[in-house]
This record gives sequence, structure tokens and C-alpha cells, in this order.
Amino acid sequence: MVAALVAVLPPLLLGGLWSEWVYKGLATLLIGCPCALVISTPAAIAAGLSAGARRGATLERVKAAYPK
Repeated sequence: MVAALVAVLPPLLLGGLWSEWVYKGLATLLIGCPCALVISTPAAIAAGLSAGARRGATLERVKAAYPK
């Protein structure tokens, strides 16, 4: 609830930038709820891989850190 208030109230009441305050609201959510960090990790990895692929980066001959 606090994270939502941090993200919404300053832009509405004080005319702040939405992108800045949404970022601060997400940071507050991560600090207050470690579960959000665990949930966001796979999404961040997928976003990084797709951004690299859009820029032409490829992964070749990748080996697992712990092969079976």
C-alpha cells in the first residue's frame, strides 16, 4: 500500500514526473517485500536476454555451471 502511495501521490499532488515516482514506488516495494525481488529476477533475466538479442548478441556454446 505504501509503495502505491509513493508512486501515485507525488505526481498527482505535486506535479512530479511519473517515471521517477513509479521507479521510487517499485524500489519501496522491493525493500518492503523481498518476495517481489525473487519474482522479478526471472523477468529481469528474460528482459536482458531479449534486449541483447534485439541488438544482435547471440549466445553460442554455453555450458551449464553445474553439468549433470
